Amino acid sequence: MSIQANFDYVDSVFNWKSLVDYFCLNSYIVSADWLNWNTSWWRGLNPDGDKKKWRYTLWDMDATFGHYTNYTGIPDQGATADPCAVEALPDPGGQGHTEIMMELMNNPTFEQYYISRYIDLGNTVFSCDYMLGHLDSLIALITPEMPAQVARWGNSIATWEANVQTLRDFITNRCVEIETGLVDCYELDGPYQITYDVAPIASGTIKVNSTTLDQYPWTGTYYGGIDILLKANANPGYIFDYWESSISDPLNPAADSLDASILVTGDQTITAHFRTEGTPPTPTFEGVYVPSGFSPNNDGNNDFLQTYIGGNVEEFLFVIYNRWGEKIFETADRLSLWDGTYKGVDLSTSVFVYKINIQYKDGTTEAKGGNITLVRNSAN
Repeated sequence: MSIQANFDYVDSVFNWKSLVDYFCLNSYIVSADWLNWNTSWWRGLNPDGDKKKWRYTLWDMDATFGHYTNYTGIPDQGATADPCAVEALPDPGGQGHTEIMMELMNNPTFEQYYISRYIDLGNTVFSCDYMLGHLDSLIALITPEMPAQVARWGNSIATWEANVQTLRDFITNRCVEIETGLVDCYELDGPYQITYDVAPIASGTIKVNSTTLDQYPWTGTYYGGIDILLKANANPGYIFDYWESSISDPLNPAADSLDASILVTGDQTITAHFRTEGTPPTPTFEGVYVPSGFSPNNDGNNDFLQTYIGGNVEEFLFVIYNRWGEKIFETADRLSLWDGTYKGVDLSTSVFVYKINIQYKDGTTEAKGGNITLVRNSAN
């Protein structure tokens, strides 16, 4: 599967993301009666349908959360089970599901998705808050029926409540153990608390790996040692501007890339900045750069002098003088260009002096200066 053409063929007939979810779920809940039994996969036969790839469905999930007989022979049925333990199972049932999964793990795209998907699910439907909240909702439905259940089938409500507590404890312990397990299984760093936010408010959304976040700020548990894949989606009236890491972890391929990735090294906030349509982009570099020359010959090549003002600059004043010290150009506008004229008259080839006073956003100031060479063809 490391050969992309082979992976592309598999992708054409097999919904491998369904396989990922199937393994992640059964691993997380420590399923002990699957692969050898209770494994269902299907595909649609309608030639006009959109479910023609093979995919998985859940079936008979009794032996989970440490409950029931270990038919599959998993090495640990407790909350401390390694998340990668299922990858070492010797193909229970002989149907090849584990073998397929492990072959696909040789493909970088699949491996990235599998580990990231496990992390994403741990931050959403596998989180303690979500799972315990869902458990509580089920308990609320079942509790009124328990007196009749005990009266008809025996046992006691106290026993049922004790079993419910056992399940609750398993879920709580599993949430904690998974964090250590992911680090050990996949050589990750952390975990780190990562907050995602957008600016301005309601200007757009962020997709993190496989999950589009539904509120901001949004905080989850993520890891170093694996790329976090980011995608910015602008709301109507806005355009994506740039990404920002509060601890300056680099964004790849660039901070202003709509689709980016980041290797986190600590707790931080990652912000997607958006700008209103029609406004210029925010510079993602720092400091100030003044070119050493330009050639205003109206040939479409280097016809204007532009100063490049970084995102950490609060304000500036840029002034150009001729050799006699006469001011011939001045601007405090990031987008302002000098066309090589003075009072509407084209200036000839010459060397000019510039000075620029800068105030940075952190309150510091700086004064810089240098020379600019204007080169004009004699025909102009």
